[in-house]
Amino acid sequence: MTALQKGAIGTLLTGALLGIVLVGVVFGGEAALSTDEFCTSCHSMTYPQEELRESTHYGALGANPGCKDCHIPQGFKNFHLAVYTHVVDGARE
Repeated sequence: MTALQKGAIGTLLTGALLGIVLVGVVFGGEAALSTDEFCTSCHSMTYPQEELRESTHYGALGANPGCKDCHIPQGFKNFHLAVYTHVVDGARE
């Protein structure tokens, strides 16, 4: 194996590793930013959270909807929309 081939393989492996890490960071960050604790960490969101807990939607038949259930696009095929929603709406609020 030539030095050029070894360098190409090393570059490919490094790129693959960085890609895996990047995907993990993006998915992990999205999961962390989709929690009710994060959404209500802003003082302006404490009242809507209290209203939700007192509404008929909360606890009915064991369902406890969170902020992300209504405000973040769901599903893997909409993941890019979920990230976009966090970036754009999060920057506004």
